[in-house]
Amino acid sequence: MKKLKIMAMDEQAKAAKYPPSSKQWQAISLTGTDILVAAAAGSGKTEVLSERISRKIVNDDWNINEVLVLTFTKAASKEMLERIEKKMTTKLIDINSEWSQMKLKNQRLLMAEAQVTTIDAFCANVLKKFYYLVEEVIDGKVRYLSPNFRILEDRRKYLNRAVEELLSELYIKDKKSLDLLFEIFLNKQNIVDVIKAIYEKMLTIPNYQTYIKEKLFSNISTKNYSNILKDMKDLSINNYKEIAIKISDELNKIANFREKKRVDFNLSESRRDFLEKVDSEIIFDDTLENKEVLKNLITDILAENYSYTSEDLLVIFGKELEDTSKSRKKIKAKTEMEVLLEENIEYSKLIMIKEYFEFKTRQYKFVEIFKNVLLDVDNKFLLAKRNDSFLDFTDLSHLAIKALEKVEDGKRKDTEASLYYKKLFKEIYVDEYQDNNDLQEYILGLVKSDSSSYFRVGDVKQSIYGFRGSNPNLFEEKYQSYSNIVDFISDEKYDIDKDYEFEDSSGKDGIYIILKENYRSYENVLKTSNFVFNRLMGYGAAGVSYDKDSALYYPESKRKNQDKEEFIASKLISLESTEVKALAAENLAEKISLEIKRLQEKGIRYSDCALLLRTSKEMKIYSDVLSKYGIPSYYREKEGLTNSYAFNMLFNLLNFLDNKTREASLLVILKTILNVSYADLYELSKVEGRHLYDKLKTTDLKAFIEVKEKIEYWIKFAEDATAYDVVKEVVQSEYLYEYFAGRDLENSEMDYYENVLTILKKTSQEDFNLAYSVAELREIAKEKIYESARRSPENSVIISTIHNSKGLEYDYVFLTGLDGDFRFDDRDKLLFTTELALAYDESMFYRQEYAFGRNRNYILNSKLIRKKSIEEEIRNLYVALTRAKKALYICTTKKFELVDSDEPNSEKSLASLLQKAFRKYEKLDVEDITESGVSIVELEESQEDEIAKEKGDKVKSDKYDFKIEENFVEKQLQYLGPKYIEKESYPIKTSYSHMKRYNEIHIMENNQDDEDRIQEFEKYSKVKSKKGVAEAILLGNTIHKLFERIVKSISSGEKIEDTDAFLSNIKRVNSNLQNIKEKRILTEEEYRLINNDKSIDLITSFINSEVIDLVKNSKKIDTELAFTSMKKASEIYSGVSKEASNDKIILQGVIDLLLNLDDKTFVIIDYKTDRVTKKDGEKILKERHKAQLDIYTDAVYKYYGEDIVVKKYIYSYVLARLIEIQ
Repeated sequence: MKKLKIMAMDEQAKAAKYPPSSKQWQAISLTGTDILVAAAAGSGKTEVLSERISRKIVNDDWNINEVLVLTFTKAASKEMLERIEKKMTTKLIDINSEWSQMKLKNQRLLMAEAQVTTIDAFCANVLKKFYYLVEEVIDGKVRYLSPNFRILEDRRKYLNRAVEELLSELYIKDKKSLDLLFEIFLNKQNIVDVIKAIYEKMLTIPNYQTYIKEKLFSNISTKNYSNILKDMKDLSINNYKEIAIKISDELNKIANFREKKRVDFNLSESRRDFLEKVDSEIIFDDTLENKEVLKNLITDILAENYSYTSEDLLVIFGKELEDTSKSRKKIKAKTEMEVLLEENIEYSKLIMIKEYFEFKTRQYKFVEIFKNVLLDVDNKFLLAKRNDSFLDFTDLSHLAIKALEKVEDGKRKDTEASLYYKKLFKEIYVDEYQDNNDLQEYILGLVKSDSSSYFRVGDVKQSIYGFRGSNPNLFEEKYQSYSNIVDFISDEKYDIDKDYEFEDSSGKDGIYIILKENYRSYENVLKTSNFVFNRLMGYGAAGVSYDKDSALYYPESKRKNQDKEEFIASKLISLESTEVKALAAENLAEKISLEIKRLQEKGIRYSDCALLLRTSKEMKIYSDVLSKYGIPSYYREKEGLTNSYAFNMLFNLLNFLDNKTREASLLVILKTILNVSYADLYELSKVEGRHLYDKLKTTDLKAFIEVKEKIEYWIKFAEDATAYDVVKEVVQSEYLYEYFAGRDLENSEMDYYENVLTILKKTSQEDFNLAYSVAELREIAKEKIYESARRSPENSVIISTIHNSKGLEYDYVFLTGLDGDFRFDDRDKLLFTTELALAYDESMFYRQEYAFGRNRNYILNSKLIRKKSIEEEIRNLYVALTRAKKALYICTTKKFELVDSDEPNSEKSLASLLQKAFRKYEKLDVEDITESGVSIVELEESQEDEIAKEKGDKVKSDKYDFKIEENFVEKQLQYLGPKYIEKESYPIKTSYSHMKRYNEIHIMENNQDDEDRIQEFEKYSKVKSKKGVAEAILLGNTIHKLFERIVKSISSGEKIEDTDAFLSNIKRVNSNLQNIKEKRILTEEEYRLINNDKSIDLITSFINSEVIDLVKNSKKIDTELAFTSMKKASEIYSGVSKEASNDKIILQGVIDLLLNLDDKTFVIIDYKTDRVTKKDGEKILKERHKAQLDIYTDAVYKYYGEDIVVKKYIYSYVLARLIEIQ
């Protein structure tokens, strides 16, 4: 019998800024049993957890290291520990006693030992402390865990290598087994993928090696028919009767064979009901998998063997054959021809039986082969990792189990590690419990004592990580088997000012408490969510319990201040059915962009808005369309890195240095990093040599003298350096950082470069060898997926997948990308579920002309996988809708029907699931407070929207494909006359410099013959020579930065009389504080660049120029003034076709200096560092930059009005002259 206690709410809790609700307080103060808190979205579960733990430390005198608190992420762990420490500190300071001061001191000392962490980090701590208890048998030898193990964050490379090694061994040692795998899975990649997919699933199962041996194939028939096949080996038309007689006993056994009973693992009641229903509906029709069909076929064969009498048949089958007298008459009446014909028919039946036994035998062999394959891959995988002292995240869990339990005499027993933790932990807290898997549950059972308790918190409706092995049934089992707190004290009778004590004699394992009040969202967001899920989650449709208590409730404490919240209807955004399907995502993004612009006009920040998509597939489309409307956005993309300049340039650099025969990589290095012209590459291709590097070493071409020196230096440097150091050296020496910085306006190439450095830093720490880092980069390039860390621009719309948004909240949520069909893995050749183990599609074992059918377990597994997938998609939708704080927009390409119809509901996409709910909109339950009063309306498109869409319509995007460049270079080595592929492609967002570069290339390509084009392109390409673009960029950036500093200093009253001293005083020092305070802006490199007599003279000329006179006489001064304007493609690009001339381009620019002399007169001054001569310099500068100044002038007119006067100037740094542009 358990004694339960609930303490009265104390004054400290009541006095909090946000006092706990009655249900929250029950969860905080209940003791005496295991507790499950079913915490709805936004219900304050983190507050409940941190408050309960801090009270245990202060009120019950526990220590911070005596509780285990498991969170789902590192960020959540950090936040939880900070909250606990803050609450604990506040409570102890309020007590203000000698004991409390000592307690606070002790707890702060124990903070380093606090186990507020993820399950991975906890297991790592177990292994660091008890490594000596871990034994593994790998490759037939006992291995002990090294205390100096390292964490392997990405195991793909090791697993791929293990599978490759296994297949190579099979080729040498067991070609028959390999042949069978190829026969079934058709090619090597399919074999690799299947092995990896099933093996990865095994790693979420406790004691998975034993599971593979004993349980994985539990529901697969492994009957061996090899003996009967031996007897049928020489079957022919001449001997089939004799063989039929010979195998009759075996055939009779098969005919009376019963299928073994299905083995189920941990089936919930709802799952069992579902499988039994499916099982009852399975019909094999006339396939041989139907045992009755098989039996009848065998009976026919045996009955037509004329050596048998009816008495013989009676002995064989144990009963009279139907109407045997008729059979005898039939036999006697047969003509010789009829007998021969029937003999052929019976022979064909035997052939079919033989084929059936052959494919069943192949199944038997496959089971043995595949079991060994999984175990061998596991052995090789573990061996490779341990040889490099690595543990991956699943190793941490599996080895922690080895440290926490041992097997003696076939029984599992606690180790000293398990006993240590059971004695230490007084309570175990699990956050996001709905995302736990079987492996984590098993580990927790090894560290919990009978005297300690579980406190689990989660929302099973938000369980969306099934693809990672999470098991919502763990939560559901507790919810179904625990008692509800209201069984002891009803909500109506509960008084927060009273203490309660109960005796629990129910025999149940724990108590569950429901937190259903959502403190995050406005009321209509909650009602919209309830309306949808009252219809989608009922009757276990989402695989979890759902009733009125599962809905989201608006807190009474907020209702008192409800007038502060605006009632905002949920809006449906959709397209007309006539719109082109291929452009659906873009058109929908247009509508969303217009609505976001409308919100922004009302004072809503872009960063208050989020677009949530089911997958990342269409993120780029949405980002591009938002950009077209001048809306900044940010998303965590997974494919940008491998398409970036930075990744490809640096990967090819390292790939070549690792192996000098890799011609394609050397080619990329020569063209990109070293900027060798196409013409020179063509000349190099003529040089004798086995491969490109040999040609380079032996050539005496003048263009390659410096190139050879650099490459030889890099090769020598790489011999004793890590990949990380090599990249840093090359990037610095070749000014590549400046090159990446100048590639785009969003600095994405700089971000990608930083990502490459992060990867190389990690790989270089793991293994000094260059080849290791190259292999890692090659794996990333092959996968084409890497979640890059990108800087989020300030005040930008967030674009995210629903999965990545979990745990976050946004004021305005646009739920989109809902129309894509679900992809179910229910038709793969091998299927696995934890409930039914492994199943395979039997059709993969026989020829297509024989329809023997799929086995029962495959069909059950297939149906179960599909059901679980749909359930998780519904829960995914729940997560999406509950991210919204103020308003919710549901966006689909097809209009929702808000009235019921006879059209059947489908479950193929999130849009179809929502349609299923919205058809019931007219049948709103007005008696149900969770949804009564909900407002869901269709967003009407206004005339202004149509005009705005026309203005921003159908731009073309410029996407650079690095492979195109590589292929292009290769073509130049073969053909002297390069034929450029004509394509109209303009960036939808550009700068003047990018625009100018495009036009220069366009004019060059369209106005010259091939030979002239090569010469001109060579000249144009020499921007990366020794005194090339990187140095020019650095000088330009330095002068712009310096002139801005001078203007600001003089305009604030500072006098600059000594240029040398001024430059010295703005050079950065080691103290960041001093740099900020004294506005020191020049780096050491920048200072060196201009610290010479010539540069100082030119800078002094600027200080004494007319520019400074204008600055001194200005009413207002703006420096580095950014602007954005919309232009037609024909206005800024050369050679634009008539069809594309009206395409809209967003043009960004920065005005170096804008002076407001009086109310009507403005002066634009643009600094230029072009190297020009005094003779023709002024003329060249005017021609070169007039278009740019005209664009700047247009921007000023648009901003300040047409009734002003704008004067425009260039200040030439080289000529030391202010030049007016007319």
